[in-house]
Amino acid sequence: MTIKVAVLGPEDLVLKTIEEGSRYNNLILDKYVYKADDETIELVTKASQEADLMLFTGPVPYYAARRSIEADIPMLYVSYSGTAFYKTLFSFLESINWSNDQKFRFSIDTIHKNHIDEMMDELDIVNYDVKVLEYEDYIRTEELVDFHYNLYKENKIDFAVTCLTSAYEKLKTLGVPVYRIVPTLNSIRESLRFVTMQAENIVSKKAQLCVGVLKIPNWNSLGTYSPSEYAQQRMKLTLTEIFIDFCESIKASMKFVNEDEYMFYATRGSIENITDGYRSMPLINEINEKLPFKVCIGLGYGYNANEAEKNSQEALKYALSFNKNSCYVVLEDGKIKGPLEEGKNLQFYARSEDENLLELAEKCKVSIITLNKISALLDNLEKDTITANDIADSLNITLRSGRRILSNLEEAKLAEVVGEEQPSGRGRPRQIFKINF
Repeated sequence: MTIKVAVLGPEDLVLKTIEEGSRYNNLILDKYVYKADDETIELVTKASQEADLMLFTGPVPYYAARRSIEADIPMLYVSYSGTAFYKTLFSFLESINWSNDQKFRFSIDTIHKNHIDEMMDELDIVNYDVKVLEYEDYIRTEELVDFHYNLYKENKIDFAVTCLTSAYEKLKTLGVPVYRIVPTLNSIRESLRFVTMQAENIVSKKAQLCVGVLKIPNWNSLGTYSPSEYAQQRMKLTLTEIFIDFCESIKASMKFVNEDEYMFYATRGSIENITDGYRSMPLINEINEKLPFKVCIGLGYGYNANEAEKNSQEALKYALSFNKNSCYVVLEDGKIKGPLEEGKNLQFYARSEDENLLELAEKCKVSIITLNKISALLDNLEKDTITANDIADSLNITLRSGRRILSNLEEAKLAEVVGEEQPSGRGRPRQIFKINF
């Protein structure tokens, strides 16, 4: 089985990485090249939908992606080794005909100061002064440029060293003597080795067992849809046919538990494909197009078959309690995803060992699972404010229940009213709450 790897970065580094990775037969490396930093997130979003794994040619775009998108896809980046720094340093020293008694000053980003000092010590170079900008999270190009440029303008450095292509190009236009560190072939090979290890994990994970349970809650009301026994039997046959076709399409084995309950056993990879990465469940739509049934589906994973089946039943409970056509997933670590419906898919845990969260739940008289759902909803909305309508719509509860939850949070100082919005058409203004947990 081959794994699709999206290689993201400036064109020269992407091509260099793909060329080096061409000898790995189990990897398909596709290039995702950006010229400007603001193109990164769009490329990452595209890659997350098309690839199994992402490899960045440097840390900055990696941190940007990790910060900006929620995607269940492994991400790695090529590290910048000491060898790459040596090459850059020798280029500068050669350009000035450097001698050991001659002091030089420079600024550098990305590589930690203790690593710089260790490398200088190995080279027996003591007559130097270095300013280092270290970071462990996303940093904007402008911050890197300002760091180097201000030092140069204040005559505190003789040259700058950066690992970010866009910063390098900008500093050149500002007239700063600048060198760009690029990853060595050895660094690229080491990263590709980690990619192949991750690919093996992905292959193994895709082969993991998924147990699915399909339940028709309104099965006993079949007679209300058609008094004809023949029509009822045809509906049963149609449902069976749709289910068999679905199982055949994902190469799943089947089990007919009762007239109103079916089970199937598939691989994780086939389920992720058919649900488009857990975005929707086409089986529900196919049944609803032809039959008047309410459809609830639970998908479960586990570290063994028993756990997977147990989690599928747990997922089915969430689908049934949602009180609409829905599909939920319970992963092997207990994370719940659902409903698998565009715009409403939440990811949360039913339990928590976080003492702070447990105290908050006790304080506001709102369950842990509801707090986790609200937190997941805020992540989906990409903001920290919410209305009772948002909660009611997403959790499929009454508006009154949504208001009661927010009232409890407000009383516990975990939410505060920060404004109002006027709904389209008639209706009283909706209070907007800022969530503080």
